[in-house]
Amino acid sequence: MSGKQVVFGIVGAGGVAQSYARAFENCHITRIAAVADIRVEAASALAGVIGCHSFNSYRGMAEAMKLDAVLVCTPPDTHSEICLYFLERRVHVLCEKPFSVGVQDARSVLDAARKTGMKVAMASKFRYFLRGYVFALELKPRNQRRRSVDGPRTALL
Repeated sequence: MSGKQVVFGIVGAGGVAQSYARAFENCHITRIAAVADIRVEAASALAGVIGCHSFNSYRGMAEAMKLDAVLVCTPPDTHSEICLYFLERRVHVLCEKPFSVGVQDARSVLDAARKTGMKVAMASKFRYFLRGYVFALELKPRNQRRRSVDGPRTALL
């Protein structure tokens, strides 16, 4: 991914997603290409602010767009299903907290990430450290990563 913008999709268009959208405005190494939400009006409104495509489902977004990574900002009981869907399609995942509502679901997501070689991370105020996450996506060996990009060290699973 070095040398080009990392293309993100956002799943969910509520308050947390809107906070991330503001963070992306200041991160020139990333670009939001699409927003998906089952609330069509919400997806369309956020996409209008960002200047990107909107979809009424994450599956539709995944089929129509070429994404490097996805940001999951939906209700917690949907996190593991959405994460698995994108990991199986070889898309990196940044999932808003909590990672899942059950231990087995979390293990399934981690297993899928290991199997596909994709990165998955749980976000907790990560919108403030977006460049750190993107830096980690470049898949640099640990000994070549800086300890801080623009905040605390990014931890990826």
